Amino acid sequence: MSDFPPDTLYHYCGAHAFWSILKNHEIWLSSLRASNDIAEGKWLSTLLTRDVVETELNKSIWSSLLLMLSDAHDNLDCFGLCLSTDGDVLSQWRGYADDGCGFAIGFNTEFLSAQDEGRLARIRYTEQEQADLIHSRLSEFVQYYDRHGRPTLDEIEQRLNAIRRIAFDSLFLGLWDCPYLMKNPAFSEEQEWRYHSIGGNAQPTLSYRIRGNLLVPYFELPLPLDEVPVINRVVLGPKNPNSPTTVKNFVARYGFENVEVTRSSATYR
Repeated sequence: MSDFPPDTLYHYCGAHAFWSILKNHEIWLSSLRASNDIAEGKWLSTLLTRDVVETELNKSIWSSLLLMLSDAHDNLDCFGLCLSTDGDVLSQWRGYADDGCGFAIGFNTEFLSAQDEGRLARIRYTEQEQADLIHSRLSEFVQYYDRHGRPTLDEIEQRLNAIRRIAFDSLFLGLWDCPYLMKNPAFSEEQEWRYHSIGGNAQPTLSYRIRGNLLVPYFELPLPLDEVPVINRVVLGPKNPNSPTTVKNFVARYGFENVEVTRSSATYR
């Protein structure tokens, strides 16, 4: 699968979320730890100990990297918007769009790619793709320390070499989102991409919402109408009671122009 996104990526949601996104001109990047996958963010540890340990990193760098990943899991979170390449998948309607009564919002990937708050990336489902991603990120560590020399574990932990430590932290952040770009192959039908960003759990700018008994941290990403088009298409779920004309008028009412509105082809009730 290509690492270049299609022109449109779809976010499945219920009617209230659809109304809120368009009316308020913002999307919420929510904590990915609160997703429906109980293994979210945990795939990396297994692959590191099984496959990637064979990289060129020496033991001191490798040990520090594992320590930092463990610490980061407790103190950092990944916030994201989950998207799909396909705007009309029955399992997506059932799981994420109020059992088919909701919407799939087709976001313009040119707009998402231009935003500074995060980055757009494809989810890897196969073990080979996941290992390839980790290897490509870790190669940055190898290249840096081949050029500048590799500090000992004591140098890193005691911060005796501030320049190297800053560089190490910077390179580490390039690896940190990997756990959130990997999922169980059972989810592969979702063909997921994510617009995501890393942040601390105690950020003062975070807001919180309730889902069941769970507090879910999130932050808002504005959808300005003076840039490239934000939304290309809206798909109504197979059980959505609204007419395409009503939805098209609603979308236009809040400033989103030239948006195609269609209905799902799924025969589901």
